[in-house]
Amino acid sequence: MSVTTGVLSKGKTNARTRERDTKPCPRAVTFGKINVCTRCTVVTKSDTYCLMGSHLGAKIGTICVASPTCADDIALLGEPQDIQAMLNIIEFHTKRDMVKINPEKSEVLCTSKGKNYQQKAYTLGEKQINRVDKLKHLGITRNVKSKVNTDERLKTGRQTIYALLGSGLHARTGMCPLVLCKIWKTYVVPRYLYGLEVQICTKADIYELEKLQRKIFRQFLSLPERTASSALYILLGAEPVETILDRNLLSLFLTISRLDNAIEKKILQWELEIGKDFTESFINRIDKILNKYSLPNPKEILENPPSKYKWKNMLKKAINIYWSNIWKEECLIKTTIKYLTIQENPTENPHNIWKAARNNQNDIRKAEFKSRLITGTYMLQTTKAKFSKNQISGICELCTRAEEDIKHFLLDCESLESVRLKQMNKLLSLTELKGGGDKANYIRGGCASNYNGLLEAINN
Repeated sequence: MSVTTGVLSKGKTNARTRERDTKPCPRAVTFGKINVCTRCTVVTKSDTYCLMGSHLGAKIGTICVASPTCADDIALLGEPQDIQAMLNIIEFHTKRDMVKINPEKSEVLCTSKGKNYQQKAYTLGEKQINRVDKLKHLGITRNVKSKVNTDERLKTGRQTIYALLGSGLHARTGMCPLVLCKIWKTYVVPRYLYGLEVQICTKADIYELEKLQRKIFRQFLSLPERTASSALYILLGAEPVETILDRNLLSLFLTISRLDNAIEKKILQWELEIGKDFTESFINRIDKILNKYSLPNPKEILENPPSKYKWKNMLKKAINIYWSNIWKEECLIKTTIKYLTIQENPTENPHNIWKAARNNQNDIRKAEFKSRLITGTYMLQTTKAKFSKNQISGICELCTRAEEDIKHFLLDCESLESVRLKQMNKLLSLTELKGGGDKANYIRGGCASNYNGLLEAINN
């Protein structure tokens, strides 16, 4: 369907620009930048009812959605031949209520052009409304192709985080990455992903948004570009962009499901009946997300919506189980993160390496080296040999007896024995080795008698 959207924004109606045939209402008050009567905003309920009663504009099934209104902003949706008549209705009622909408601040956008489309001019009063290729309504930018403007989103995310932190974006400045991650989630993500739950995001859009978040997280942790993506989220206890968007979509769906007799709920019920014919419909997107996290189907939720507390716990548990299973599989497949343990509730629980680090430069520096070791990005001799195609020797330069891999570096190198012994004594004072075979069971508070046995257990 060819849909033309005209957004009527509020205009200034001060003494110089206000044109009225009658005297100003003595009960007029200031509403933003416009003087209005107390009985109306820019567009009153009666105006909306008149638009609905005119049977003009867009419909979803038999449900009229011609004039979605929020506060003093109204959008007119409909075929090109309907828009001018709807504008005339708005003009008539605003004059009756002694309110003037500024045509210069109103815009027209055609979101779908058919083969027989002919460009038309629309007027509000006697002035023509500007035709644009994109417009912003309620903070969300809409364009002719009805696609997400990822470039604008990426720019917003970068500008926000650099304005907040600047040179403090890296962990080496002394600020803990967990604090930086909290700043990112609290101040950047709401602006960065604002309104995407009501737009259709493609896999390419999500990939670009995810790419920026991973880049920022690598800077927080001072890890190189080759670090596994899953390691970033496990170390910080953060959620991927995909999950944040899923959570926002489900939150919107649950809010609508609790609104009895609302137009939004009627639309969802209509989509539920014939939604299989439209793969990109809102209810189909919700159905895919609920299936992904093994949650109840949309029909059950619409008929019997759970309480906010119950739903929050249910969704949190489902998300943690989903990503925990995926990241465990990746740890088994990728050799660089095979030593990385996954915490319980990994999307909200940071790894112990960073959880135990205090917010000072020395502790953060130590945790950074631990993170590099556990993610396979610490430059050992075997790594240098691999990257140089064996032009650099992989033999340990300290003891010159064996190849320097992570096992040799932590357990076997004789040159590091004195340093290792101090740390092992601390470990031995907290653990006791019991049993045998390939598995080791540790009981806190004891003292091990076999140092070599502990090394063997760590190797296994």
